[in-house]
Amino acid sequence: MEYSRWKIYMLVVVGLMSIFSAEICFADTDHRDILAINSLYAALGYPPLPGWLVSGGDPCAEGWQGVQCVNSNITGIILNGANLGGELGENLGAFVSIIQMDLSANNLSGPLPSSMANLPSLTTLHLQDNHLTGLLDVLQDLPLIAL
Repeated sequence: MEYSRWKIYMLVVVGLMSIFSAEICFADTDHRDILAINSLYAALGYPPLPGWLVSGGDPCAEGWQGVQCVNSNITGIILNGANLGGELGENLGAFVSIIQMDLSANNLSGPLPSSMANLPSLTTLHLQDNHLTGLLDVLQDLPLIAL
């Protein structure tokens, strides 16, 4: 009788471990990236971009237009020619692992936010054909390969 209780106990434990480990394997988008992309969306004036949400959401799992991910991190935002307006916003530096950003031909205005200096993984930045102002000094310490 003792052996069968132990066997049932082990099956329950293994089952629970399987459920929880499966959840870990399919992690949601990093919460810092969600806050950063929600903030960017607001600064852009909530343009009609398929999948994008005003608050929350899961850009990596839900396949938001132009959002590229590796595991649970947003690594790229490619929205060239998406007819964007508004500004870049001050929370761009909150992205955890962004490598490339292409917001060219989008009618953006305003200065480059100082928070861009906090993007140590950014190697590609395309912002041409916009109406941005200010100095490029916020980009001087970034490892940009393409600007």
